[in-house]
Amino acid sequence: RYIIVGAFSSALLIYGIGQIYGLLGATRFEDIGEAMAAAPDLSLGVLIGLVLIIAGVGFKAAAGAFHVLVWGVNGSAPPPASAYLAVVPVVAAFALLLRLFTEALLPSVGDWQIVLVVVASLAMGFGNLVAPFQSSMIRLMAYSSVGQIGYLLLGVAALAAASEEPRISVEQSHLAVRGVLLQLVAFAVATTAAFLAITAFHSATGKQKIVDFAGMARLSPIMTAALAASLLSLAGVPILAGFVGKLYLFKAAWEQGLQWSVGLAILASLGSLYYFLRVVLRLYVEPSTEAAPIPVPRMTLGVLGVLLLGMVFLGVYPVPLVEAIEGAGNSLLSSEGVMRLLRSLD
Repeated sequence: RYIIVGAFSSALLIYGIGQIYGLLGATRFEDIGEAMAAAPDLSLGVLIGLVLIIAGVGFKAAAGAFHVLVWGVNGSAPPPASAYLAVVPVVAAFALLLRLFTEALLPSVGDWQIVLVVVASLAMGFGNLVAPFQSSMIRLMAYSSVGQIGYLLLGVAALAAASEEPRISVEQSHLAVRGVLLQLVAFAVATTAAFLAITAFHSATGKQKIVDFAGMARLSPIMTAALAASLLSLAGVPILAGFVGKLYLFKAAWEQGLQWSVGLAILASLGSLYYFLRVVLRLYVEPSTEAAPIPVPRMTLGVLGVLLLGMVFLGVYPVPLVEAIEGAGNSLLSSEGVMRLLRSLD
């Protein structure tokens, strides 16, 4: 099923690109943006092309209607493969989405913004409603990641102000880009740490059920601390990187008029805090099912320690990362093509 849906989504993406090229005569982002800005209204064919492209990229990012099959495979794969699937494709897909929606699709924001908001809301709701009922740590992380992807999509939707005639402000678009990139970094660090800890536990014990992680703090304190911090960071607990990312992201969406979506995102975050805290309590409070300490390679412990310090450092003092991300946002939104496109929209 995964192969069939993956091939089908790639076909949608390619057909959408073909639609855009056939009707606008361009494949470069800048040329597509200029062609859309020059047209008073989007034709039905161009709109169909945009929908197909969003659907195709949505599968790569495990968003929308495609996430169930993606995370079904993720939950069945070995832990190292699950870690790779949970982080790398998502980061790559959102790097593409940011460039696509800023350099090519800003003129048609009124047509795609509501689509992204709806998909983001469905992802946030579905992921955080299904995750509490999982018995496997990998599947818990997988469905939680669906909600995390919903937050990121909300940030992409906040590139323009939501109204009957969507307004584009360079300053607010910068804030949305910073929010998406900060949350993307926080998500990547926390998810990598969580899957690394789960992989180490699985390699030593052959188990990955949530109940099997009871009392792990007594068997491997460093690994447990990294796992607990990653879960709390994904939930958005203060002094951890996830809180800073969500703060910027929700602020951008709120100021762009997406208040009801921000409210849903906050409720979803509280829901994730509920089931993540249950796991953390199991790690530290319940008695262990293992008799001997868990043997963890020193390299693994070292990487987990670095990731743990990174989550805390970025949560307490995110200034260096924010400055680096501001540079990335400036290079994205201040390029000659984007500035020319924004001037044509004024």
